[in-house]
Amino acid sequence: SKKKWLEEKDNEDWKKVQHTKSPPPPPLPPVYIPFEIFKKSMGGYDTNTFIIYLDKLLGTEMTQHLINTFYIGSSNHWNGSTVFWLINETNKICGGQVILYDGNGRTYKTKKADDTVKRHNGWIHTALKASYQKKRKPLPKWLIEYGNREGNKSPCLFGLPQLKKAPVNKPIAIVEAAKTAIIATAYLPQYIWLSVGGATYLNAKRLQSLKGRNITLFPDNGQFDTWSKKAKDLYHIGNITVSDLL
Repeated sequence: SKKKWLEEKDNEDWKKVQHTKSPPPPPLPPVYIPFEIFKKSMGGYDTNTFIIYLDKLLGTEMTQHLINTFYIGSSNHWNGSTVFWLINETNKICGGQVILYDGNGRTYKTKKADDTVKRHNGWIHTALKASYQKKRKPLPKWLIEYGNREGNKSPCLFGLPQLKKAPVNKPIAIVEAAKTAIIATAYLPQYIWLSVGGATYLNAKRLQSLKGRNITLFPDNGQFDTWSKKAKDLYHIGNITVSDLL
């Protein structure tokens, strides 16, 4: 009855039951991209438009050095497209950006039927999913699990494998785009060049592997004030300064 319920809801035991919350479920383990997928992308450079652009800009020897340094891959998602692999400090492949460039080294764009512009850039897991669906093949288990994970698409900086080979005291430079990090390496080799993959991706989680390092941020045009504010929040990571060079 209503009277009995009103009496019970004031009971201390009832209140305890009402306010007891179940503990949150443990976080799911990360899903990484299989090494075989990465390995297959290491080639096709004669039709990779970004590599062709680098070769014209920097020469064959430097281009090969940059391919080896950054593990630049190729994709047939769009003919001639590039994969910028995101490899963490334990050599796990966390993700990859797929971008198609034009002959001038800019992201390829096309106009859609509604006059909006389509930029040819995306993520490797999306490209792989589209490939399986086009061939009417079932998605592999790892790809399904990868797509279901929140926040596991690009949780690390681009270019991290360099840290294992370079001296610990070599200064770090961080930019927004992988393309910028690669080209800057040729011109300013006194830095270890890394990229965050997007202006909003500059955060403590991505910079964890750089603790105690000397870091200079090189924001893109228009991002100087934003990155300067973020740098103040990242003081615990290392000695961080912001440059207006770009």
